[in-house]
Amino acid sequence: MGKRKAVFIIHLLQDVQVLRPLIFMAARDYGFDTNLLVSDRFGARDTSGIWVHELQAISQETGATLIRFGDDLDAYRHLSEGGGLLFSASESNTPEHETAHNIFRYAGADYLRVTVQHGFECVGLRHGVSHTQKFGSTASFAADILCTWFDLEQLTSLAPSQAPKVVVTGPTSVLQVGKRLAIESNKAGMVFENLHSVRFDGSSKLRQEFLTAFRKAAGGLHKKGIATRLRPHPGGRFSTRGDHGVPPFVELEEAPLYRLGLGDFAFGISPPSSVIIDMLLADLPTAVWQDPDGQVDLGHYAGLAKVSSAEDMIGFAEAALLNREAILAAQRIWIEQQGMPLEPLDVYRRFAALFDAFEGGEGRVADQAVFRTECQRSDGRTD
Repeated sequence: MGKRKAVFIIHLLQDVQVLRPLIFMAARDYGFDTNLLVSDRFGARDTSGIWVHELQAISQETGATLIRFGDDLDAYRHLSEGGGLLFSASESNTPEHETAHNIFRYAGADYLRVTVQHGFECVGLRHGVSHTQKFGSTASFAADILCTWFDLEQLTSLAPSQAPKVVVTGPTSVLQVGKRLAIESNKAGMVFENLHSVRFDGSSKLRQEFLTAFRKAAGGLHKKGIATRLRPHPGGRFSTRGDHGVPPFVELEEAPLYRLGLGDFAFGISPPSSVIIDMLLADLPTAVWQDPDGQVDLGHYAGLAKVSSAEDMIGFAEAALLNREAILAAQRIWIEQQGMPLEPLDVYRRFAALFDAFEGGEGRVADQAVFRTECQRSDGRTD
């Protein structure tokens, strides 16, 4: 038998951050022959070059092989020999995920296809009102295994036909912790642009409302001696477009989250996005932005601090500096109520069950059954 193989499809920019811990597990901890199947469109999307650089660094650190592909058929050619574990963090039957979806459909029976939940509101698993309006109430997957953050009861957008595929692993983000930053006395706040969400599709008005409030708030905080950093969304970068751009006293921060120590900042603000969860897990006082008219859906983020205007943002920043621990205490309760596996060792063991199970599997169906048994053991369940 040849060396075990793990293939990771990298098509969207978000794929790098979600799959990075699993790439390290496959190559470093389990000794898999690890391939990163990277689409040409990935490089075209990465206008800053940051994510291409990250892939090169991952390849150098793990020994994973970078393989470029132009289209679905080209990707299939690279999968035609042998089998193994095939991962994606952006696979469903929605148009945005069709590349990974098609590759999964074409993959031979010797591949165990694994879709990893990429965000707090993931289409086909637990998506929001805007997702439903655009894609419908459910979606389907070509995966054999769905690695989710939640139990079935909380996967409100999951089609019944997909339920047998679910294995709860928790988010991969807890397996990679950002480094500490040299920020004096938590005096800098972090604002995340995140206007690339489906919530903002076709609505330049909503995007402009957020950017206007941000620029005004950053100016007000600057006068009070409180610095603000801005992280543009890698896939949108709306804040850097147009005539106004970013105020000169605002520093751009474009590093991947796993290279940032979010907990070192004074506060964090973002429109609804999975980065909210990252900030909460980093113990950072966090507020969710919603437009003044309430058009932006906050359903899954209900109970967290909310800001709409520049004045709200300034007020939250000042409250975070004065009452950090009180805000964090409330946030810890909220995150615990979500019911996600979040302890790094627990999450690692849940994903380790996948690699362990594959070693003894005999094809796609057998691997899936063994994986489910191993995950139940790691979770302490016997049924």
